[in-house]
Amino acid sequence: MYSGERKSLTLNRWVHEVEHFLRQSGIPQDQWTISATNRLEGTALNWFNARENTYHFVRWQAFTTQMRQYFIPPNETTRLMDERRKLRQGEGSLSTYVDKYRQLMLQLPHFHEVTKIHGFLFVLRSKIRMEIEKQQSMN
Repeated sequence: MYSGERKSLTLNRWVHEVEHFLRQSGIPQDQWTISATNRLEGTALNWFNARENTYHFVRWQAFTTQMRQYFIPPNETTRLMDERRKLRQGEGSLSTYVDKYRQLMLQLPHFHEVTKIHGFLFVLRSKIRMEIEKQQSMN
């Protein structure tokens, strides 16, 4: 269920899960929007009900685009990029840093792989970074 949380990760996860369910169920794509609205609640359902008569969401792509425009704050990418820039391993564990970095990258899918890797390595403790770079050069 999607309740209208204003986070791209939450909305994108919901879209992905609904698409997977609809494909697996064999529901024709022209019925995806009406089928997916059964998985809305709270603010998201209110949003849909208020627009249903105006937009007549026929196409899934148009529906999900409108949802993203409404529920994902316009400054979210900037906020996530700032969060990525401030993220450091510091004295914390490597696994905690990796988890946080992965969560951020899931929300910034347009980042090029080289940028992702550089950003990840750049803020590691130098000893760990050198070990990783050494392993990469051997591959």
